[in-house]
Amino acid sequence: MEDGLVETVDSSSEPYIAAHNILLAQASVANLYKNKYQGKQQGFIGININVSWYVPSTNTTEDVIATQKSIDFYVGRFVDPLVFGDYADIMKKNAGTRIPAFTELESKQVKGSFDFIGGTTTPHFNQGDTPPSPGEFPIIPSGLVRVLEYFKQCYGNSPIYENGQRTDRNTTRQDTGRVKHMHGYIGALLDAVRCIWERERERWLNLLSKYWALKALRECYSSSLHIFLVNRFN
Repeated sequence: MEDGLVETVDSSSEPYIAAHNILLAQASVANLYKNKYQGKQQGFIGININVSWYVPSTNTTEDVIATQKSIDFYVGRFVDPLVFGDYADIMKKNAGTRIPAFTELESKQVKGSFDFIGGTTTPHFNQGDTPPSPGEFPIIPSGLVRVLEYFKQCYGNSPIYENGQRTDRNTTRQDTGRVKHMHGYIGALLDAVRCIWERERERWLNLLSKYWALKALRECYSSSLHIFLVNRFN
């Protein structure tokens, strides 16, 4: 920064660098906790990521490929290194030199540096859609089920925790939207577990749905993400 001017941001490469550093920080903290504290405290260490689901706008090959690319870039950017120790080939091919490379040691440290994954789920989007405006998310439980099925198929049975509904900060206690959210998403998970149990009784989809309660997380200063309304000012 010079003469009071903000340093120019390179939006084409810095998001990759930031994500890379988050993964290295996760590996460092996980290594410290597992080696020094976990044996005594019996705690768990995880990471929270955005796990929005995308569906093709049409059945054309182009839309199907673009949809998978979105999932790889928004979900796989973090989960692939955590599970496999490196980015997916499609990310490295498309990002090229903009995405940092893991050293052999870093790859070993990042791989498996979590006990669970926290997922901030939003409604599934058609490829090319813009995210919803501030306020409550539409309630589309099938998106969460698809995310969990995708995790099982691609990443095995890693424990997954999910959070609550986004609402306006100044919402009232008559927030029926959150009730509908819980009813819809928990019901969808129950239906998924029943279907899987009936289809393959010997194999169990490891679904853990844990909703953040008592603590409201502010999002863009105009909304919060939680189950229960918490009065932060009294």
